[in-house]
Amino acid sequence: MLEVYRVSKSFGAKLAVDNVTFKVRKGEVATLIGPNASGKTTILKLVAGLLEPDSGTIVIGGDIAYDKPPGARKPRVNRAPYERNLGYLPQEPSLFPHLTVRENIELPLRKRGWSKADISKRVREVLELTGLEGYENMYPRELSAGLRQKASIARILAYNPPLILLDEPFSQIDPAGREKLRVELLDLFRRLGYTVLLTTHLLEDILFFRDHILAVVDGRLVYDGSLSEEEVVSSKYMVELLGFLSIPVKVIRCVENGKAIVSMGGGEVTIEYNPHTSVCREGSELHIVVNPGLLNIARGREASTSNSVLLKAYIRDYVDEVTRVRLIAEVEGRIAKITIAKTEWIEVRESVGKEVFLRVAGEHVHLVELK
Repeated sequence: MLEVYRVSKSFGAKLAVDNVTFKVRKGEVATLIGPNASGKTTILKLVAGLLEPDSGTIVIGGDIAYDKPPGARKPRVNRAPYERNLGYLPQEPSLFPHLTVRENIELPLRKRGWSKADISKRVREVLELTGLEGYENMYPRELSAGLRQKASIARILAYNPPLILLDEPFSQIDPAGREKLRVELLDLFRRLGYTVLLTTHLLEDILFFRDHILAVVDGRLVYDGSLSEEEVVSSKYMVELLGFLSIPVKVIRCVENGKAIVSMGGGEVTIEYNPHTSVCREGSELHIVVNPGLLNIARGREASTSNSVLLKAYIRDYVDEVTRVRLIAEVEGRIAKITIAKTEWIEVRESVGKEVFLRVAGEHVHLVELK
């Protein structure tokens, strides 16, 4: 559906988008993430036709929307925004304040020359699809932030574009409203088969729209994959973003497939690791990467099993979150946050301020070279 190939964009001496390439399949919801000023919004505007790339190719629905080889003076193809047949929702408020919800939804249909009967029918359909029935005669100022955003998206859905671009769609909505709107929109997009590319810097958005993550840092694409553990551990940026535990080690000896002797914490230990995601090179400086959500407090060394790895940790503090407890642990100089059930907390609460061993199954231990 959307193909971005070797697209670059500069603003003066600042390279905002650096040779970015990715694809979004038809019916997919892809999430473009990254820190502030990383290039997320610029990429969306390049796809929408609101900015012109310095070079690269953009294909939407099989049709070339933009094409300019590096070094060329002029693009070979440069379709205007209205010719790209997509829906774009910027961060800034996009509803016309002097128009009602109904009138806002009608506007793009009138501009496209739809008949009054067809407009009336389509507006009714969109109001029902988005749950905005009963709000159609209200003005934007009379709506909550969540309803205004939903109405903005309803206006896009009215003309049924094959590709929808959403720039930080949840950033100005309160947490409870964000959670509700995320669920409603994802269900809507999946039911109707829309292709969506959205940007966000909110971790809860990233965790929710997890199927296809595109991470951009300083204009460069540093990650293109899902939030599956097996894919995340290959990326230093994603490991740090999601708070995975990363421990530097030196490989002393590769014992067999899925087992190695490493130097860690001033001593040598034998670890088991996932052979499908890991590398083992004797003499190499690598990292043990573990999802802290899979760590459990072991009852001493005797708790180790044939497929477990033990890590020495110091429990520095805890946060009682009513339904669960989050332990703040220091593991080999790294901080890990371990969530445990309240029932388990009763058994381990005396561990705070003490050294313990944390256990994790070998299949969730990844011996990797972070880049």
